[in-house]
Order: sequence, then structure tokens, then C-alpha cells
Amino acid sequence: MTNPFYMKDNEKESNMSLAFFIQGMAFTVLGLAWTNSLQEFVPSNLLGRVSSIDVLVSSGLLPIGYGLAGIAADRLGAAPVFMLGGAIAATIITLGLLHPTVRAVD
Repeated sequence: MTNPFYMKDNEKESNMSLAFFIQGMAFTVLGLAWTNSLQEFVPSNLLGRVSSIDVLVSSGLLPIGYGLAGIAADRLGAAPVFMLGGAIAATIITLGLLHPTVRAVD
């Protein structure tokens, strides 16, 4: 049985390049939206504190996520972990976007 995910080396490189480009664009757009939202909804005298806590928590949780992803990939395999992670992320994003307060933001 052949592997349906088998690609030649040059196909892998071009697909990965495209994926990294899309990821970079998405991070840029979402990062700008997040920064603008913080500046719009957080009082200016608290913006520094809120931004600091945001970065601290986001950066602080990365090693925990990496560790859990590594353990899960070791036990389940990489492909199911990527699929599960994508499904969880899509669900969380969708639930966040369905909240009425978020939908009211211009």
C-alpha cells in the first residue's frame, strides 16, 4: 500500500514554504487585530500592565504546550496530534468569534 502523503523532496519544500508564508501572514494579521483591540478597549493607564500580563502568560504557557505536544506525539504519533491540535484551535477560535461582544467589535 502506498502512502497517500508521500511527496517528492521538491514538493515538500514548496508546500512547506507556502505553509510558512500563510502562517506568517495569519500571525501578522491576527497580531495587529489583537494589538488594536487592546489599544481600543483597555484604558491607556492600564495598557502597559495588560500587555505585560498578556505576553507573560502567552510566553509562559509555550513550554508547557511544547511538552504536552511532545508527549502526545510520542504516544499517538505526530499526524493525530497535529489534527487534534488544529481541531482544538479551530473550535476555540470559532467559539470566541461567536461571542456577542466580539461580534460587536468594528
